[in-house]
Amino acid sequence: MTSSRSSSPDTTASIDPMLLLAGRARARTFSDPDGPGSDDIDENDGFLTGPVGTISTVAPPLIFNMSQADFIARGRALKKQRTLSPRSEEDLEVFLHSPAGADHMLRVFLGLLESQDLLVSIAAGTAYTIPEDVKDSLLKYSQVYILSPKLLHYKRKTSATTVLAAMRYLGVSGIPPEHDVGRAEVVLKTITKALTDARHHIKEQISASLKADAAAADIGSVAYACVSGSKTKPTTGTFLRVAFLRWVMIHYPNSIKNFWDEVDRQLDGFRKQFKTPLERENALQEILDQDIKKYGSAVVDCPPIPADRVEDWVKTVDSYASNTVSL
Repeated sequence: MTSSRSSSPDTTASIDPMLLLAGRARARTFSDPDGPGSDDIDENDGFLTGPVGTISTVAPPLIFNMSQADFIARGRALKKQRTLSPRSEEDLEVFLHSPAGADHMLRVFLGLLESQDLLVSIAAGTAYTIPEDVKDSLLKYSQVYILSPKLLHYKRKTSATTVLAAMRYLGVSGIPPEHDVGRAEVVLKTITKALTDARHHIKEQISASLKADAAAADIGSVAYACVSGSKTKPTTGTFLRVAFLRWVMIHYPNSIKNFWDEVDRQLDGFRKQFKTPLERENALQEILDQDIKKYGSAVVDCPPIPADRVEDWVKTVDSYASNTVSL
């Protein structure tokens, strides 16, 4: 491995790094069929909801094939099989003595509504605690999401919702359904924190690699350090993305405190500057080549993992991270 960190003055310091990159990337020619390429993304991919059933607003009539006296006797007989409070026993007597089927229907429906309100009140007053196995899943999926080489934005407010949607689609155990809004909010807060922690870890590894006394600065070592502790495999795509993140940190040092905001701006600018997959491929490869020239190629024990070894669930999370658009 060779490294050529130079202290000579940079004559291009006054030129926008993105414009310099554009010039170099468009000058490239690719003749290596084994070079890194963009993964295929189905831009028409989507998830359709099923047909929604309808409920008739006309209540069917209640028809009792018994006399009022028989109805009362039957109701009292069934009551003996239940344990009711004194108030409920009184309510039952009123119900049994109601003369019309419509009145019975109204009383049943009002009772259901009252029960529903009580259940909602009880649920709201009970703090939801995420089970430990679900916490582990939230952490795992959040890390894979933020480490995706196809991620469009790192600080988008909808990121946590996207992670949760991917987990629901994959049928991850213990994830609250969409209608359980209260528990879902608790889960979203946990995902948001996991995403923040994952970004912090990546930033720390890249920042450490730029220090003069860095133990290892080659792209392989940095990529492996970034994915450490996660289920992400460091593929060529990971190497390209980590090289891009280090490129941003080097060329926009004044944004170090708001690093991820700058990264998102550069990602947007990158897609506007390089409009086709081939142009983006050339530009990313140019960044990686310059990174290797400065910090050395990947060491032997940190090679890129073949893409065919990536698990299917990780590919699904990647598709959610890319939002059908690949950088």
